[in-house]
Amino acid sequence: MILEERKKKIIYKKLYFRYTGNMKDAEQFKTEREEKFGGKIRFLSYARFIGRASTKKVLNRGGLLYVIGDNLYFEDFERTAGVMTMFNHKENYTKTELSFDLGEISMVKKINEKSAISSVRGNTEENQILPVTKGFLGFFVTPVVQIMVHNQTSLFLDIMDNDGFVTLINEYMTTKIP
Repeated sequence: MILEERKKKIIYKKLYFRYTGNMKDAEQFKTEREEKFGGKIRFLSYARFIGRASTKKVLNRGGLLYVIGDNLYFEDFERTAGVMTMFNHKENYTKTELSFDLGEISMVKKINEKSAISSVRGNTEENQILPVTKGFLGFFVTPVVQIMVHNQTSLFLDIMDNDGFVTLINEYMTTKIP
């Protein structure tokens, strides 16, 4: 159990460092979020928020997706390094944050990234998207996650730990009390 916790800490720090470039702040970030939201982080992964269905705007915001208690959170961070900063090119940055209760999720499934982008652009109805193909044809698609939330349009995320996230949500949905 102790080894598993150490592995989680190492993975968490690598994820945070990968995105922010600052290893020292990783533990501070974790502590702040756990204090702010009143619980321990039980799932954490790097994720790319592609967008919401029918908004006509593909966002592609990279950040951290985490679960504390029965709530899901996503937040991106302003990138601090890159080729464009060498040329003093600064993009206008607007922070993206999402949060909702896991009980609001009506369905979660892995789908083809092209289908997700098509739905975000308004070309495909979110309830018409088929799950990712299994078998030989599945090797030729990039799987992303569609999260259907009650009374909201679907969210589409490319989650580094797609399988772990889908398993967590499906387990939650089968054990929650209606």
